[in-house]
Amino acid sequence: MIRISNSRRKMHTQPTHTKQNHSELTHELSRREPSTHRPQSINIDWRARRTSDDKSRTTTATTIYAKKDKLQDEIRSRTQGADEPIASYLANINALMSRVVPKMAEEQKLQQAYKNLHPWLLIEIKRRQFKTFQELQLLGLEEEARRDSLKRYKPPPSPAETAFPENAYNSKKYTTNKTAAIASTSTEHGISAIQTIPPK
Repeated sequence: MIRISNSRRKMHTQPTHTKQNHSELTHELSRREPSTHRPQSINIDWRARRTSDDKSRTTTATTIYAKKDKLQDEIRSRTQGADEPIASYLANINALMSRVVPKMAEEQKLQQAYKNLHPWLLIEIKRRQFKTFQELQLLGLEEEARRDSLKRYKPPPSPAETAFPENAYNSKKYTTNKTAAIASTSTEHGISAIQTIPPK
């Protein structure tokens, strides 16, 4: 009787152990199997994205054109200062014009630089006198030297201020000895002439 009961006890305990092993095996296999779960799909509105890209490109192009127009305005308004040396002016306006895209032609840059010169230089320098920036700068330097010499000019002293009054400049002498000039029209060859008539 004791053996039978032990045998039955073993029969009752064995299935429990088998079920436990089966459960563990199933759990282990489920962990090793690759997941078949797919990520949730994301819907992209390509038309909206394309519109956004177009707007971005349009904004960028507008900004570029605005900067280009501003640069052109700055070049046109960049004139030579009243006391600015020709070398400094040409270097600065050249630096501005070099930023233009596409690049300006050399002739166009020369014309713009000449146009923006100070009026006193425009009077003295003619456009036909130069073909390069170096030639324009040399002409400008010559005129600057001439203007500096004019600034250094001083009128002569009066006769009373000199040791030899007879050799000094006397403005009264030249005023009293001036000849009176009157304009008359000469019918000969149809040329206008100036006749000099001594004072009475």
